[in-house]
Amino acid sequence: MNALPNQKTKLDIIGSIKMNQQKSKKRNPLVASLLCLVVPGLGQLYNGQLHKALIFFGLKLIILISFVRVVNVFTIDIDFDRALRFILVYVALALTSMVDAFLQARRIQEIALKIYQRWYVYFAVYIISFCFINFYILNKFSPPLKQEMFDPTSWVRNLESSIAETERFHSELEDELEILEKSANAKESQGKYLDAISDYKKIIELDEKMYGKNATIIAPLLQIIAGLYYDAGKFDMIDPFYNRAFEIQKSARGLDDPRTMGLIRKWSDYGWMAGKPDEAYSRLQWGMKEYEKVFGPTHEHIGTFLYWMAELREFYEDSAKAESLYQQALEIYKKTLEPKDKKITDVYESLSRLKKK
Repeated sequence: MNALPNQKTKLDIIGSIKMNQQKSKKRNPLVASLLCLVVPGLGQLYNGQLHKALIFFGLKLIILISFVRVVNVFTIDIDFDRALRFILVYVALALTSMVDAFLQARRIQEIALKIYQRWYVYFAVYIISFCFINFYILNKFSPPLKQEMFDPTSWVRNLESSIAETERFHSELEDELEILEKSANAKESQGKYLDAISDYKKIIELDEKMYGKNATIIAPLLQIIAGLYYDAGKFDMIDPFYNRAFEIQKSARGLDDPRTMGLIRKWSDYGWMAGKPDEAYSRLQWGMKEYEKVFGPTHEHIGTFLYWMAELREFYEDSAKAESLYQQALEIYKKTLEPKDKKITDVYESLSRLKKK
């Protein structure tokens, strides 16, 4: 008679233990962090942190709405720089949520499961989030999506419109450039060098709009401005323009291009013509150091710089220094050029001329 009640009591105890086990479970840190990877905040929900989960859900919502509205996503005018910033912010939010959920799950030994800590709740949150992104945000804040994403003719119209606008913009700039060039040439021929410089600076601004700040077309204009400053008697204004012209030439054509070396020679010549040999010499020294950084001290280009420096010293009757520089140039040329190369012949002729003085 007593066996049945005892058996019933045991079943009740077992049932109670099972219920407690279902209501009290440890949290898996890996699961918590992976849930945050799916939807930031879902791992916090898994850990029983409802308020923190809602905060992450809200932040995600704000980022997504801002992203669609500010970046002009799904349109031909999409701003890729802003898009990248928003993506980085979203990644930071997801990583923060993952780390927080992982650490919190490790701290939890046991937790009494709440009604929302069920797999079907997590799945429902994911589905709601997915549906919100795909239907609400895209339809409400990106009406051009239907026309521009799925209507090829819309893309063609937008593209044609953009091309026409670009052509119109370039046509207007070219007309303005032509007017400025005529004005600059007229002022230069009249000896109004500073006024001509003002026009050339405007030309550079327009060319920068059309081709970019480091376009090769800018370098000759900078040299023209430097020459006009020299003609206007403002020798000290030359350096910044030649500096920038050199950087453009170096990046666009490389140091091997003869025009890049020629630019440095011309820059030095202005010092020579202005009767400032030390400044002319220092520019050649500076150029040689720039080339040494790339080609080393025994390259043919270094020999050319030494030859130019020797010519300068010879012109200002510093024969000893000139001879030393000619000899250094000759040593490099012998190692890098054929014996009958014109550069070697020129050095021998210069040394012979120097000895006759």
